[in-house]
Amino acid sequence: MGSDCFSEEFLLTNPTGSRLYHSYGERLPIVDYHCHLEAREICENREFKDLGEMWLAHDHYKWRAMRTFGISEEYITGTKSYHEKFLKFAQIMPYLAGNPLYIWCALELKRYFDIEEPLGPDNAEDIYRRTNQRIRQLHMTPGWCLERSGVELLSTTEDPADSLEYHMKIKENAALKTRILTAFRPDRAFYCERKTFSDYMKILSRAAGQEIVDFSSMMGALEQRLAFFAEFGTTVSDNGIAHIAWEEYTGAQAEDIFQKAAAGEQLSEVEINRYKSAFLIEMAKLYKKYHFVMQLHIGTYLDANHR
Repeated sequence: MGSDCFSEEFLLTNPTGSRLYHSYGERLPIVDYHCHLEAREICENREFKDLGEMWLAHDHYKWRAMRTFGISEEYITGTKSYHEKFLKFAQIMPYLAGNPLYIWCALELKRYFDIEEPLGPDNAEDIYRRTNQRIRQLHMTPGWCLERSGVELLSTTEDPADSLEYHMKIKENAALKTRILTAFRPDRAFYCERKTFSDYMKILSRAAGQEIVDFSSMMGALEQRLAFFAEFGTTVSDNGIAHIAWEEYTGAQAEDIFQKAAAGEQLSEVEINRYKSAFLIEMAKLYKKYHFVMQLHIGTYLDANHR
C-alpha cells in the first residue's frame, strides 16, 4: 500500500463525500463520549518517552492484535522496554492492512510526525528514531495530542469505586483546553460469575461508605456512587456485556443468586442470566432517575485468549 492511501481522501470514494468532509466535517471538533485513555496520564501530562509508550502503554486493541500473532506477553504488558515493544508491534503492522488499527497508526504517523511511508519491520528503527526527535522537539504530551486532534470533550470510563481524584485535578487545570468527563462503568458488579466478585463487593462497600449484605444493599451502594459521579458532571454510563440471554427473575431469586456469588459458589447459566437481567433492569432505573445515558457495549471481549 502506497503513502497516497493515507491522504485525506482515504475512504472518500466520490466528489460528494469529499465535498461534505472538507467543507463541513474536517474542521469540526471531536466529542468523544467513550475512550480508554487514562485520567492519571492526562492529569500528569508528562512528555512521552517514545512512540512505544504512546501506542502501547494502554491500548488493548494493539495488545489483542499482538497476542493474535503469538507475540509473548512480555512484549505486550510485560517488562520489555517500550522500544522493544514498538519493534514487535512494527513486525505485525503489514499484516494488519484492512484492520482499523492499520489506518489509525498510519494517520497518526502522518498527522503527528509527517511520516507517510507504511510502518514495517524494515523501517521500524528509522521511524522510531524520527518520532523520538519529534516528541522531544514538540514536547508531545497527552494534552498536546488532544489539542492537536481538536478534541473538545472526552469521556474516560471509571469503575464506581473510583475516587475520581485525577478528574478533580484535571478540572482545576485551566491550561488543558479539552473538557474531561468520565463514564460510570459497573462491570465488576455485573459479572457475578467471576472469582473477583466477592472481593469487589468489599471495595464497593468501602467506596460507598455502607455495608453490602445483599442484592438490594449492593444496588444502594451503586446508587450512592452514581450520585457521586453525577455531582462531578457525569451524564453517561458504560456497561460491558460480553454475553447475556434474558432470563425472567423474581426479587427473591436475585437475592439468592447474589448470596451464592458473594460466597464464591458456582452459578448455573440460568442463575447468571437471571442476575444479569435483574442487574441491568435495576441499573436502568437508576440511570433514568439520575438522567444518565445508558450505553450498552454488547459482545465485548477484552481479555487474553489463553488458548
